[in-house]
Amino acid sequence: MAHPVVIGLTGGVASGKSTVAAMFQELGATILDGDRIGHEVLNDPDVVSKIRHIWGEGVLEDGVVNRKRLGNIVFENADREQLSKLESITHPKIKERILEELRLAGERKTSAVVLDAPLLFEAGWDKLCDRLVFIKTDLSDRIARSKSRGWSEKELLRREQQQLDLDLKEKNSSDIIDNSTNPKTTFSQVKRLWMSWGLKIATQSET
Repeated sequence: MAHPVVIGLTGGVASGKSTVAAMFQELGATILDGDRIGHEVLNDPDVVSKIRHIWGEGVLEDGVVNRKRLGNIVFENADREQLSKLESITHPKIKERILEELRLAGERKTSAVVLDAPLLFEAGWDKLCDRLVFIKTDLSDRIARSKSRGWSEKELLRREQQQLDLDLKEKNSSDIIDNSTNPKTTFSQVKRLWMSWGLKIATQSET
């Protein structure tokens, strides 16, 4: 069974990882969305049971985890202890699903898989990747993107404080993409990396 090239994306909050992932997809990659998997894991009965045991019925709504209520507890006061408790419950399940999806991608003879996960280094999922691409974006651009999501600058910085330092993320990455200019320039960098890895372009579009 062929092993797809696993491309991990990392960078600051609102750096444009999803945009870059979509560009890799245009060239032929399959996207493995860590956020989607994380949301799905919160519906796992075992996860729900453990969350109920620690934080009580108040974080549930009709037996389902209310992400906003749970997030208010875990993130509101930048309480690392609370976040660590949640990660100890969810991360093993997320890793199981990532490994299963990578296995299925291999069966389908997928040439490359992009792992777009917010906590790539923090959760140790970088070890599943063949290439680690740091998305470099100016803070002013990231603040503007965050505001379009309904987040304040304070919210962006608070979320970023929960993650590995940006300089360390960049230092530990194998490749860098500068996403501070325009989509065409970013796409050119994505395409250049793709070709340097010996991957065939499935779509010749230059958009």
